[in-house]
Amino acid sequence: MKNKYIRLTVILLEALLISTSLTACAYNASGTAGIELVEMQMVYEENPAFFFKDMKLIWGDSIYYVAPMNNTGRGKEIGYATDETSTWRIFELKGHRRDYLLAVESEDVWRVMSVNAPEEPFRQYILKDATDEELFSKTRSVTLYKDGTAMIAESPLSSFMLAGEYFYTFTDDELLIHYEGDNIIARFAVIDDNTIAFKEATIPLRADVGVMYIDTAYTDLCKKFKEAPSLEVNLVEARLPEQRLKAAQLTTSWEYIDENGNSTGYKADSNSPLHLNDYSSITLQMNGESGEIELNFSDNYPPQTISVRRWDAVCAGSYSVDVWKSSENIAINGNKALINDDGNDYIYEVHAQWEQGNSFYAFRVNGTANN
Repeated sequence: MKNKYIRLTVILLEALLISTSLTACAYNASGTAGIELVEMQMVYEENPAFFFKDMKLIWGDSIYYVAPMNNTGRGKEIGYATDETSTWRIFELKGHRRDYLLAVESEDVWRVMSVNAPEEPFRQYILKDATDEELFSKTRSVTLYKDGTAMIAESPLSSFMLAGEYFYTFTDDELLIHYEGDNIIARFAVIDDNTIAFKEATIPLRADVGVMYIDTAYTDLCKKFKEAPSLEVNLVEARLPEQRLKAAQLTTSWEYIDENGNSTGYKADSNSPLHLNDYSSITLQMNGESGEIELNFSDNYPPQTISVRRWDAVCAGSYSVDVWKSSENIAINGNKALINDDGNDYIYEVHAQWEQGNSFYAFRVNGTANN
């Protein structure tokens, strides 16, 4: 009888273990509520400007980036992602569509992830010719953003914790890092377009006087793009096939790095848009309706800023200052502009600016009166 009880106990324990195992397997595949979970990827990429790698969540064709958000209302669990040390549970974020997700490693470790990529730096200066030990023990980098904010990557060995928001200002020969007011915390000498050197600080930065920081991102651009991009203009109208042409490239100023690693550049002067010899190859035809002009730059290298203006084509050939000032500015949304056919012909000028320089372009649009 005693043996029967022992066998029964063993059977019950085995059943309990099997049930527990099945429950664990069910979580991995179907979540705590039996909902089918999506397997995602958690990847980490080196960022030379900072001490920690950039964390990214990959879900199909979508990439999610760490977002600075305190709202962590946990919604429905939808997936999981495994890295080298742990498994992250992926939840929807309450109050948001799936452009935001919540990645949870534990109750104390979580990240809000967003499909909106973080802002690219305007400048990112990294300690020049530094060893791995120096990148860890010294002030590693100075990063500037287009909104005027700045970030200093101070060594984890520093006794001073950089906190709060910092801003930057360029003078003729200095880069100043400061609070929102005029309270300067660090000064750097501007050596050239992509190099600064540490001068002094009012906080204990682990940087030696005279040590240089290089904007490697700008250097990479200068190595890759040795000429200002060309411009293709597309005109889309409801009742006409799409028209495409290559705009005339006019005055250009450009910097690049040659095969020997030397910084160089060129300047090319040209006639103004009103004084070109021939417009036939750069003319688009309207069809009596509104149309959309799309500006596409070669090498998939869009400029930082674009401005567009136009003159009535009757102004062509004029050297009058008043005529030059009579241009009409055209509103641009991204790389597109809406135009209406009022029957007149117009000469357009596009001014595009990159970090490496700028270039002017010209094309003509004829109205229905001359078709």
